[in-house]
Amino acid sequence: MGSSQSSVSAMPPKGERVLIIGGGPSGLVALKELREKGFDATVLEKAAGVGGAFRVAYDHMFLTISTKLMGYSDFAWAGRPRYAPRAEYVEYLERYVSFFQLEDGLSFNTDVTGAVLKGSGKWEVEAEKDGKKMVMTADRLIICTGS
Repeated sequence: MGSSQSSVSAMPPKGERVLIIGGGPSGLVALKELREKGFDATVLEKAAGVGGAFRVAYDHMFLTISTKLMGYSDFAWAGRPRYAPRAEYVEYLERYVSFFQLEDGLSFNTDVTGAVLKGSGKWEVEAEKDGKKMVMTADRLIICTGS
């Protein structure tokens, strides 16, 4: 019989930093869930706001999945299920951010240009924001860039 002890801690080490690349649906829920678990998490989003590909898709795009399935389980979509237009879905994501108070964990207009896992086990992430290059270090890196 093996040991009943797990090598994975249930609580993150104090100050453990997580960078999440992409501020679409997956990046936002990753930010929320990680913060609830005590991680110091930040989303790096290339666009000027949340939504990822949905923010920049063509104006007359509609979801191909109903709002019932496209919504988060802990943040129900108001009204009956339907195929919502792109702009309405982006507004839903913005309400999600506001409801869970995630604004301070979002870095918009941040173009990630590279990421390297160093020998120390930490990630070195290069990005550009407002014309300025920067290098960030993180204990963990999550890629939520969608398609």
